[in-house]
Amino acid sequence: MYRERGGTPDSGETMTENRTGRGRKKGLRILYVLEILRNESSPIKKLQHKDILAILRKQYGAACSPRTLSDYIHRLRDDGYPICIEKVGCYYDSPPQFTDAELRMMIDGVLFSRNISRAQATGLIDRLVSWGTHGFQQNRQQFLYHCKDLFYSDNEQTLKNVDIVQTAIDKGKKIRFLYNTYDTDFRFVPKKKEAYVFSPYRMMVSQGRYYAVGIYDPYDHLAHCRLDRMTEVALLDEAALPKRQVPELRTTTLAEYAAQHIYMFSGKSLTVHLRTGEGMMDTLVDWFGKDFHILRREDGEIEVRLRCSEAAIKYWALQYGDHVEILAPESLRQTLAESVRGMYAMYCGDEPRESEEQ
Repeated sequence: MYRERGGTPDSGETMTENRTGRGRKKGLRILYVLEILRNESSPIKKLQHKDILAILRKQYGAACSPRTLSDYIHRLRDDGYPICIEKVGCYYDSPPQFTDAELRMMIDGVLFSRNISRAQATGLIDRLVSWGTHGFQQNRQQFLYHCKDLFYSDNEQTLKNVDIVQTAIDKGKKIRFLYNTYDTDFRFVPKKKEAYVFSPYRMMVSQGRYYAVGIYDPYDHLAHCRLDRMTEVALLDEAALPKRQVPELRTTTLAEYAAQHIYMFSGKSLTVHLRTGEGMMDTLVDWFGKDFHILRREDGEIEVRLRCSEAAIKYWALQYGDHVEILAPESLRQTLAESVRGMYAMYCGDEPRESEEQ
């Protein structure tokens, strides 16, 4: 604990007062000065003694003489704190834990996340803003203002769910939980009364949603469940099915698994051949990464070979139907044809007529 140099108290202060709250506050003044320099100063915002003394009085209800303040600053610097002293002022010269740009990216990730509740989003953003520079902290109200207009989860337990699921993965245990859905009155209610028992192996994010990848009892195939839909999550003592007994997890990395299970559809992956134009390359990389093969055709288009779950690639092909043709497998082509006929009948009122050439 720091002590002020010299053995005489400030004018008018008795030894009895020095043992009271005023004396304790006086003993903490050097720590207040350190906190002021950390939070309020920077290489582009140097503080003069009058600035520090004003903050000391306003925020901490403490006061000292300019000479004592100068003594504090030099002592802190001599003790190894990165304090630069110049004629125009002094500042704390330590690189921030995060740059303002990094903090902005993290805040935007929280701001537009639908995994957590509004209260959790507000609390996280508030803490992230506090790590920024003084200028960055001036945007706090602007960030928090946007929170009130965006949609967030009605589940207050999502962050706790992340912790429990990760613990279960680390310890190789099962979890139990209720899985919830929205009814037509927009109420967040359990899908069924009975709790699910689940062996989790991975957590991953897809389309901005957190998912646990694992196996429901008593089944033996992989499934995905959203963490923001889970409530009353409990860690069980029962061991999960060993990961080595799940073939699909043994043969794929996390990146490969994510590329093969877009939209988080479960089911086994299959090899798909499709035809499209080079203008679709950005879209292909956005969805499947770079783990696919390309064959350039003489007509300027490309053929692509990739692996994906059948249900996922079906909906992807429908989404980009104007630009993509599935070439193989034939079973997938037939499934898509049936879907297209059904949509045609829904919007046009009858089955599409076959061309005269057919």
